[in-house]
Amino acid sequence: MNQSKLPFYLQARFYRLGFRRKVIRPLLRFLSQGVSPSALATALLIGMILGLIPFPLVATLLCAALALVLRLNMGVIQLGNYLMYPFQLLLMIPLMEWGNALLGGRSFPWDYEQLAQLAEKGIMPFADAIGQYLWGGLLMWVLIIVIPGALCYPLLVRVFRRMKRKRITDSQS
Repeated sequence: MNQSKLPFYLQARFYRLGFRRKVIRPLLRFLSQGVSPSALATALLIGMILGLIPFPLVATLLCAALALVLRLNMGVIQLGNYLMYPFQLLLMIPLMEWGNALLGGRSFPWDYEQLAQLAEKGIMPFADAIGQYLWGGLLMWVLIIVIPGALCYPLLVRVFRRMKRKRITDSQS
């Protein structure tokens, strides 16, 4: 992304956030080290998709496990995961609520009194309510994030191929 083509108010914001330094340059370094655009796109997309799973800390563990099993680049997959972390926090409760509604469950009791009443009924009703809520979140994550995210793969490969081509022509001139 060429910062000079951005409006002036976004140039300053991108510069302060370090987006180019913390995201774009590492991806370009991976491309120059011989990582293929398709491998880079696969690792980044898997990291981004898993980064939005509505369970805290699960995303990092799943990304690490998949990187080892599928022999993906650990740095790229974790970069995608960490880029999505703020969005994971924003989407966690809505995904669980929507999924619970889709499964026909009641809204999760968020206030202290309702949680205390649910806990007084015993551990099993409490665990059942939480389990249904978590399954609903996982269902919505698959429907809203995984399927559209997988459709972005060809676009991401094309972007990385263009970045690599541009990097090669810039280095030759």
